[in-house]
Amino acid sequence: MKIKLKQVSLLIVFFGICHLVFISVNNSKNIEKQNNIISSVFEEKSDISFNDYLGYIYIPKFNIKRLIKYGTDKDILDEEYVGMHRLSGDLHGNDLIILAGHNTSNVFKSLHQSDVGDYIFIDSKVSRKYVIYDKKIVNDDDFSYLLDNRMNELLLITCTNKKGERLLVFLKEDK
Repeated sequence: MKIKLKQVSLLIVFFGICHLVFISVNNSKNIEKQNNIISSVFEEKSDISFNDYLGYIYIPKFNIKRLIKYGTDKDILDEEYVGMHRLSGDLHGNDLIILAGHNTSNVFKSLHQSDVGDYIFIDSKVSRKYVIYDKKIVNDDDFSYLLDNRMNELLLITCTNKKGERLLVFLKEDK
């Protein structure tokens, strides 16, 4: 009986490892695809259609580039995209731009180590440079930060490692 239990336990561990490898390979392929699109469409300023990509975000301190899609639903964020919140202004306008992403190493995990004064770029055929001026952690049901009418600013949102909390990173355009 002990041998069978040991074999079943080993099988469970094996399939768990296989599943993690599959997810890692899938995420790597998605990131490679995003990098190719960023390079061919946005950085080379080609005439290729944007499809459903609004642009990309570049965090130079951590050398992270991620495509931006409209929406923050699970499907978009789970594919390692950065999602534009429905309350966000246009990437080309002067209203507050609100972007969300998962707290993963390939998306917004590095935001936790960002500092006031760090730069972040948004590119959508036109590049805009933003500088971090504040960071705070709020409850995920606190939306008071949306009450202020912020112009020419960028707000990045990701979760923390604590349930029910969000990290907010506030940036203003650096012209």
